[in-house]
Amino acid sequence: MKKNILILFLSFILIGCTNTEEKINNKAIIEINRGNYIKASYLLNDAIKINPNFLDGMTNYRNIYPKALDQAIIKINEYQRILDFKSKAYAYEDLLKLKNNYYFADDIVHQKLGMSLEIPTIETIYKLKNIMAETYYKAGNELENRKLNRMEKREKYFLYERGVELSPKYSDIVDRREKAYKEALVKTMIKFSENIPNLHKKNLKSLIEGNIAKNKKRTLIRIVPLDDIKFTNAWNNYKRNNTIIN
Repeated sequence: MKKNILILFLSFILIGCTNTEEKINNKAIIEINRGNYIKASYLLNDAIKINPNFLDGMTNYRNIYPKALDQAIIKINEYQRILDFKSKAYAYEDLLKLKNNYYFADDIVHQKLGMSLEIPTIETIYKLKNIMAETYYKAGNELENRKLNRMEKREKYFLYERGVELSPKYSDIVDRREKAYKEALVKTMIKFSENIPNLHKKNLKSLIEGNIAKNKKRTLIRIVPLDDIKFTNAWNNYKRNNTIIN
């Protein structure tokens, strides 16, 4: 009796896995029909991660992967034509993700597709990252020597930051990243009641930093403790509609 139950339970597991990969494959087919080859490639990559022996997913991935690469390159060239380096950088992210997905695919996938698709080399990926770093550098430069609002200052910093992640050796991108970081820093004033435990104060500080940094590696906020007089003066000098604006 126990053996029958175990066999039945395992059957449900296998059926569940099959349903999952088939559902993802069906979503990919919808995106293919819409002409969204990049998104379809991402979905199919997810499907064959679940089951590298999933024949339909493997076949569709083989057919769509080259089209997804072409679609990313077309977008890159179009943004280059109009000198929109920020959009070009984001289009490069698709190209890098597509190549990374296939490069880090299961060995079974490589064995089955190696004859029909060229597996990217690690040298190719490194070269692509260097080119991307240059594009992010130019995207950040588009915001230099301009009067920026707070969000644009943050955007400039994150553009340089991503460029440094890809290739910190490119030009003076590290120096520009550090300058942009200082410009993007936000000073936040918090007034706690004396009755609030220190643990709650620390938790609130971490929550604020996490929300403003949006999970980036470096927070763009400084918590500045002020006494009552300094807090009141700062509030009165910088508030508008009960919000600190500077």
